[in-house]
Amino acid sequence: MVFANNLFINFMSSLKLLLIIILIGAIGFSVYYYWDDILKLFSVSQETIQTPQQPAETEKIKLLSQTKVFGYWVNETKNAIYALTENGKIISLRDGNEKNESDEIIANLVKLLPSADGRQAIIAFGNAQRPQFSLFNSTDNSWQPLPLEITNLTWIKSKTQLGDLIAFIDTKKGFSLEAIDLSKTNSTNTKLVNDLGLEDVEMTWSGNETIIFTERPSFSYYGGAWSLNLKDFKFRQIFQPEPGLITSWSKDGLSGLKFSVTLPNFYNLALTDNQGTTVKNLPFATLPEKCLLEKNAAYCFVPKEISEEWRLPDDYLQKTFYSNDLIYRIPAGEGETEMLLDASQDNIDGINPRRFEEKLVFINRYDNKIYSFELNE
Repeated sequence: MVFANNLFINFMSSLKLLLIIILIGAIGFSVYYYWDDILKLFSVSQETIQTPQQPAETEKIKLLSQTKVFGYWVNETKNAIYALTENGKIISLRDGNEKNESDEIIANLVKLLPSADGRQAIIAFGNAQRPQFSLFNSTDNSWQPLPLEITNLTWIKSKTQLGDLIAFIDTKKGFSLEAIDLSKTNSTNTKLVNDLGLEDVEMTWSGNETIIFTERPSFSYYGGAWSLNLKDFKFRQIFQPEPGLITSWSKDGLSGLKFSVTLPNFYNLALTDNQGTTVKNLPFATLPEKCLLEKNAAYCFVPKEISEEWRLPDDYLQKTFYSNDLIYRIPAGEGETEMLLDASQDNIDGINPRRFEEKLVFINRYDNKIYSFELNE
């Protein structure tokens, strides 16, 4: 009886082993036979992968720089485009060629501030909250460090007796506003205001010896803007506090663009004068840094779509998203706003547009390279 039981147990074990072998063989055959179908089942098609697309050159959009840049400017004295690369070097662009203009490398870039004629440029670097400043001169490709006491500055864009720069100076007891003449070495700055009472602001030189101060923007922060007349040293509020307030100004400082938010998420853009008076409300929303403001017209890169989930300007400045732009021309006076190009299918997210040789030059945020758009005006 024990022998029979052992025989039965051995038989069942052999049967189980045989079934397992048959099952493994069947699975192996199925995998071999249907391998291509299995791969298709578990693989992800290229159509479902949303990879960043490279910008495409078109008949009207041309690539000017092979190097990624932090910023650029037009050097009118040399009729060339100068750029600060992402790794902190100065290059120039002429006739499709890139030339290294300086072996100096500036790390931890914060801001680029070119002079009105583009002959010089100031680079802010280091700590974003308290940067250092250095001056590049394209005449001899030299560098000049600026005093460490400077915490903020802007160029004087017209001829005055004040000098070249208006700067915030840390006096250890507060912040004074002073004028700096770069041609005078080891000279005393001209003190304009002893205790300014402003810190986290952007400064812009305006016409008629006026400086405009605008608080740094945020979607829900009510920021304001003030002007200071350097003839009578009177402050005047030109824009009442509004959420997301951003301003930018023309080269002569006499006209501006004003961006603001009407909560919860309606965006406003208007042409203004330097007294804060609205000249024209624009029929689209974009950020001022995506526009070039000239005497007779403005040129703007305008996102084709703005999601309700976006919070401008914060999400754009933090690169939460990239836009696909249309290019518009807006006349300063009478006349219709004109769409010059629909570049929304070409991965164009244009910022810092400038005019150069009848072209609209800009940085494309998709690859941080410099492109141009033929205006044909």
